[in-house]
Amino acid sequence: MKTASLDKFFNQEFDKQHYFKQSTKEIVKQHIEHTINLNESKNLLNKEEKEELQLDNNIEFTKELINVFEKEQILGLNPKSLLSNLFHKIRTLEYKKTSIDEFKKSGVLYFKLKHSCDEKTCKGCESLSERVFSIDEDINEILEHTCTSAYCRCFLQEITQAQEDIENALKKKQENKGKIPFKLIFLILALLSLAIFMNS
Repeated sequence: MKTASLDKFFNQEFDKQHYFKQSTKEIVKQHIEHTINLNESKNLLNKEEKEELQLDNNIEFTKELINVFEKEQILGLNPKSLLSNLFHKIRTLEYKKTSIDEFKKSGVLYFKLKHSCDEKTCKGCESLSERVFSIDEDINEILEHTCTSAYCRCFLQEITQAQEDIENALKKKQENKGKIPFKLIFLILALLSLAIFMNS
């Protein structure tokens, strides 16, 4: 479903890319919205045209697809993957915004970032996994400066009040681990004082 935020994210992400011709922005947008499909055409690149662009000769590429790119920017790359990455980046940005909006409506104050625990997960997302975020933090902005993948595959998990209480209790327990209880310290000091008094 087309939303204002999807339009915003499309404009934001398209303008960041150096692969695409700016003049083809509307065409790319129509592909992202599934109005057209740039991969469905019988007007395919031939072997020589693929070699000129250093493309994989085993993959079919339509000329309509190639025409939305600056050719010198895609040498040796996979244009299909570049377009697919743009689509998934926009969708994941929208997913996270929608999730946060739903959390706010439900009165959720905190959430966690969860990753898929596979080889595609980047180190940036791993470093943020399980961290507790305030509902007012802009997770998309945080990931923009942390995630090194073509698009973030993490999902958000709300933290209910019960979960928050449990996690705070566990955190407090962990912080207190290894600390000597105050009563024990008091007893040790009392015994030391008594020993000094007895030997004086």
